[in-house]
Amino acid sequence: TEDIIATMPGMLDLASAAGLDLGATADIASNMLSGFRLETSEMARVADVLVNTFTSSNPTLDGLGEPMKYVAPIASEAGVAFEEVAAMAGLLGDNAIQGGQATEAAKALAALGIETKDVEGNLRSLPEILGEVHRATMDLGSAEKLEYFKAIAGQEAGSAFAILVNEAGAGNLQKFAQDVADVGSAQRVAAEMTNNTRGSWVQFQSVIESVSITFGNILLPSVTAAFQVLAGLLSKVEGLMQAFPLTSKVIVGAVT
Repeated sequence: TEDIIATMPGMLDLASAAGLDLGATADIASNMLSGFRLETSEMARVADVLVNTFTSSNPTLDGLGEPMKYVAPIASEAGVAFEEVAAMAGLLGDNAIQGGQATEAAKALAALGIETKDVEGNLRSLPEILGEVHRATMDLGSAEKLEYFKAIAGQEAGSAFAILVNEAGAGNLQKFAQDVADVGSAQRVAAEMTNNTRGSWVQFQSVIESVSITFGNILLPSVTAAFQVLAGLLSKVEGLMQAFPLTSKVIVGAVT
């Protein structure tokens, strides 16, 4: 219960910023948390990174959620930062590679004679590796370069890998990874999205619903007791009407 409550502010901001219902947003965000092995207390960070990504690139929140769901466990195991994966997914979306097409790009860890691990055996920064791949292949012909990328990343992911290499070589990937880490974006964008007539109406409805629930909880015991008393009285009236049918008819006729 405490974990759910802790995630709600970030989750609500993310849902408002993305224009999605809370259920769909929670599904996407919870996949991020579990896939990247993040604590529930980091929900605000996840929300900020996702909002920064889909407001600065082509993919929607749905479009980011699909590839990152599959990439997350691999990236987490390899030590790739959540911000870097989000930036790569956003840049691939800008180049019309979205959804499941982008998932194989995360497997492109081997490079052109480039060491992918540091002295401690940990994966080096992925944008740094991609930048080195760019420098190592920049003098190759386009056809030869693409064939090389396909050999590294696979047939389907070759074009995605080429895009990431080019973006990293130009420094765009590194900069975007820094930009998506901007703090407070989810709350700011959510406020902007609700600062209009429709947003005010939704907020008004939410307040009315909240007040109704609160009053209902407060008055429920009294209302229940009153209905029980009324039910008892009506039961007695029914019994009297059955015992004295003629008198009941006269009374009903007079009241009518």
